[in-house]
Amino acid sequence: MSAGTYDLWAPDYPHSSSYTTFYRKNPKGHFDLVWFRINESRYLHIGHVSDGCVTVMDIEEWECQHPIFSTGYKERVL
Repeated sequence: MSAGTYDLWAPDYPHSSSYTTFYRKNPKGHFDLVWFRINESRYLHIGHVSDGCVTVMDIEEWECQHPIFSTGYKERVL
């Protein structure tokens, strides 16, 4: 994604733990399955693999910022 300002949508559903299991086990994380949609195909999420999303690799930073993301999201009405 190019640099810029993006709206975060509400988390849509628990995403696969296949790329985030490490963050749940070592160190203990809580929000590894929560992904925030940025647009039609990209997300903000924790992990070590990215397919064009904004991926946070630091579990402590993710755990610290997660409540901020959750309180400021825009609800998308379908």
